[in-house]
Amino acid sequence: MNQRLKEYLEEKKISAVDIYSKIGVSRMVWSQWMNSGTPIPLSRLISIVELLPLLNVRWLMTGEIKNGEGEIVESHQGECAACAAKQLQIDVLTDHNNTLKLRTEDLQSMINLLQKK
Repeated sequence: MNQRLKEYLEEKKISAVDIYSKIGVSRMVWSQWMNSGTPIPLSRLISIVELLPLLNVRWLMTGEIKNGEGEIVESHQGECAACAAKQLQIDVLTDHNNTLKLRTEDLQSMINLLQKK
């Protein structure tokens, strides 16, 4: 996701300073996010999405490109920044939920194995 954000900013010629200064992080923190893959906290991600209303949140989160042409896709459905931020929260929570479901299934399998012994 960090790499896609970096690509988007470069493609749109948006200065990193414009973003990180507006979301209240230092250049060093921004650099860690962009270059070392340090996860961007959800609150900061929402702030970034609010600053970039044309950024396709689904593409940012998943890498899915809607137009199938390999272009960086923008949201042209009139999606407001607040809607995009809410969608981002939904996507992140859904992802966490899916991870928890897998862990629950793994634990249930282990319990079943132990009960058989």
